[in-house]
Amino acid sequence: MKLKIDAITLAVHHLEKAVAFYREILQLPEDQISKGEDHVAFFFNEDLSLVLYPRTEIARTTGQTI
Repeated sequence: MKLKIDAITLAVHHLEKAVAFYREILQLPEDQISKGEDHVAFFFNEDLSLVLYPRTEIARTTGQTI
């Protein structure tokens, strides 16, 4: 069986700053960037995405404290 990575999720301190940084670095067209209610996803192709979540949201959903 061949293993592969489908998504990379990063917990970020400032979502908007992180989005601006990755948007500039990755230079993806707008149709490859999706803004959700509490996250932003960058789609490289059908098989790989980078998803940014606020650290507080990751902590809340995993039961951790910051």
